[in-house]
Parts: sequence; structure tokens; C-alpha cells
Amino acid sequence: MAYTFFLAQGRKIGKSLSEKDKVDLAKSLLAKAGNKIVLPVDNVISDQMTDDAKTSVVTGDIPDNMEGFDIGPKTAALYAERIKAAKTIVWNGPMGC
Repeated sequence: MAYTFFLAQGRKIGKSLSEKDKVDLAKSLLAKAGNKIVLPVDNVISDQMTDDAKTSVVTGDIPDNMEGFDIGPKTAALYAERIKAAKTIVWNGPMGC
């Protein structure tokens, strides 16, 4: 889901899964929610989805030949702090390894 929001922000997501038909909705939600939508600041990426794939962590755009698979360690720490202070949390799918 985050990669659709990244597209709405004009970011490059490489081969990452996204819902291109929902980019306008994501733009609208970002405009309405302000800083309440907390997106990843780093991502675990690879060029393939296999058990033995070599991964790396990237901050910023995802290269064209790569795909985002998970949040990175900076995002995991950020989310942990936000969760501690939260009254309500909405998320989609697993977060971090």
C-alpha cells in the first residue's frame, strides 16, 4: 500500500507493487490527513523475490530494476515510537522482518 502513496508523492518505486488506479485517492488522503499517515522512510529492496535473494536498504526512490518488499530499520524504529504514543492504529499487512 505504501508504494501507491509514494507514487502519489511523485516518488519512483521501481517494480514494487502498487495500485496505479488509486494514486489520485492516495493524493487526496495525503492532503486531508497531513502527517497522520506515516509512510516508510526506508525500504528493504531486491531485484527478485526468492528466499536467497540479496537485499539492501534504500532511503528515497527505489531503482527501476528493484522492488520494495519491506520496511527498513529506520522505519521500524519510527513506527515503534509512533505505536507507543498512538490511541488508534490502522495498518495493512506485515511490518518489518
